Amino acid sequence: FEMDDFDHMYRLYFTGQTGSIEDVEKCFAEVPSKWSTELVYNQLMSCYIARGMIAEAERMLEKLKASGKHLSALPFSQFLALYSNQREFDKALNLLSEMNARSIVPDTRTYNILMSMSHKQGHIDKMLGFYVAMTNAGVVADSFTHSLVIKAYTSSGMVEEAQLLADEMMKINPADRHLANDLLLTVYADLGKEQELKKLWKRMSSFTNLSARSYGVMIESLGKLGLIQEAEELATRAERKTGGLVARVYNAMMNVYARHGKMKAAEELLMRIQKDRLRPNAVTYRHIIEGYLKLDHMEKALEYLRLSRESLSFDHSKPWLASFLLVIENLAERGDVESAERTFETFTAEGPYRSTSIYNALLKAYVNAGKKTVNFVERMSKDGFEPDSETLELLEKIESSRKDASMK
Repeated sequence: FEMDDFDHMYRLYFTGQTGSIEDVEKCFAEVPSKWSTELVYNQLMSCYIARGMIAEAERMLEKLKASGKHLSALPFSQFLALYSNQREFDKALNLLSEMNARSIVPDTRTYNILMSMSHKQGHIDKMLGFYVAMTNAGVVADSFTHSLVIKAYTSSGMVEEAQLLADEMMKINPADRHLANDLLLTVYADLGKEQELKKLWKRMSSFTNLSARSYGVMIESLGKLGLIQEAEELATRAERKTGGLVARVYNAMMNVYARHGKMKAAEELLMRIQKDRLRPNAVTYRHIIEGYLKLDHMEKALEYLRLSRESLSFDHSKPWLASFLLVIENLAERGDVESAERTFETFTAEGPYRSTSIYNALLKAYVNAGKKTVNFVERMSKDGFEPDSETLELLEKIESSRKDASMK
């Protein structure tokens, strides 16, 4: 029988899982022109992105756009997600402008990415604006949409709106009941409503199928309220129920310990995790590193950053980079240019581990130190990265402080 574009897409996917990128490219080249649709292109781009081959993925997107083939939000959303994760927000907004110019209608995933990106930037009003636009356009919101909006409502003090939306989630789709309840736990914890939190948990505890996620959310919520012993007791109950340590639960306890600077307890938990032959993941290390940064123990934070770099390098992904950014931004806040530069060179020297957002974090150290940096844009460009609006704003701050100093 003749394969269609879905068949070729899945063939590319499975080739990418088991073969080299050359195998994937050969497979793509064999797809008949008739079935070489955006689905197939999108899967090839996905294979490039998974291997950190961003330039190749971008070239393939340009080739797709020039091909005259049908275009939907699918490939654009993939790159919006990529740029958002890399904190290259200017590139994401340029892509959104291009979608608008081409009259490509955003779908649910597109709006979710745009809202998530606005949340990362702290632009809550902008995020809620995307939600209004989504609703007005008749695009169906999903559970992820609702979770983002509930968090936005909460951070804006719109508690009643958050609770109403959580109730609406359960009415629209009863299967979302657990997610809605988990979100409400977070709402109550963020607002310091201990009684409401415990009342909801008591009701949830009557369910026979409480998930590890729900236990993790409640543990973190207790931690936010400073109820560390209660969080530990709940973690023990969760462990008994699941028959052992579960990542979602032990990472929740790491969150609690890091939040309150109890790093001895965090390290003891890490030893238990390793003793049970479980692998600490990116979240585990991020909590530990964040905990030590809060205590101003930079050497310990760097020690665990090195460990995460050594143990969390798999399948072309770089899950330790989130922790690396925490360290660089901490050094930047102190204005410690020398340590920031040394850490930058030590941890990003090998492989394509740099990005505009990482350069911007480094540049903040110069801003806070009031130090001049020479040829920073040229340095970035030689490394294959172009400045964005944040870069230019930071360079302008350095120049302004330099001029102010010379006038005194």
